[in-house]
Amino acid sequence: MLMIIAGFMLGVVCGTVLVGFMVGRSRQAEEEAVRYPSY
Repeated sequence: MLMIIAGFMLGVVCGTVLVGFMVGRSRQAEEEAVRYPSY
């Protein structure tokens, strides 16, 4: 039972980090697009 809870917690942490990383990358890309317009 403890292993299941530990695995679930690890999955939640990994998912949160992955989502935060993706959001951070998209936000950084938007800032770069504003700084260097592509036209």
